[in-house]
Amino acid sequence: FDQLGADLIKMEIFNLKALGFNMMAYMGSPWGEGVKYEVNTWKPIGVKEEYLKNMRNLLNICREVGMPVLWYVHCHSSAVPAYASLDMWYRITQMYSYPEEYAENFVEPVAKVLAEYRDVVVMVGLTDELENEMNDSNYVADHKFTQGSRHEYGVTQEVALKFQGAIGQKIKEIMPDMPTTFASNKEDFAMNGESMIDFIGRNQ
Repeated sequence: FDQLGADLIKMEIFNLKALGFNMMAYMGSPWGEGVKYEVNTWKPIGVKEEYLKNMRNLLNICREVGMPVLWYVHCHSSAVPAYASLDMWYRITQMYSYPEEYAENFVEPVAKVLAEYRDVVVMVGLTDELENEMNDSNYVADHKFTQGSRHEYGVTQEVALKFQGAIGQKIKEIMPDMPTTFASNKEDFAMNGESMIDFIGRNQ
């Protein structure tokens, strides 16, 4: 909002609606934006107030324009090495070790804001392409974002599902009737479909 300004953002969203789009999907925290971390461990300890302020700014514009929103709480950080550094990617994946802390200290305040906009937020995405952080995925290596074996870093599927499950549980605590979903770009993650995941665009 500081860089673009509310007027420009409003115009862009209005134009999207005028073009016929009936929903806007928003990736809430692809590289850990908005999360306050403990120094050195990257344990989530809170949420930045500026992040919550900008959430409300965006959702107010969507309300004014009449654009429904699918809000992804957590996304993926697989492209970080391409645009920043592998070190940053290592640190971001560390937060998967703290699903309860992430859910309580980041997801909960975010979900409370989303709950204020039930007329705007029509669905919440628990994750988007979570499998890109897993060490049994070759997505990043295949796309030459990094060098070396995927098996040498990342998180396991078990850790990823526990992390995702904590997000889903927290969302349902605060908004029991909120539809939730999960986007994937890789078919082999479908084996976990029994984990209360609704797929809306596998391979997109």
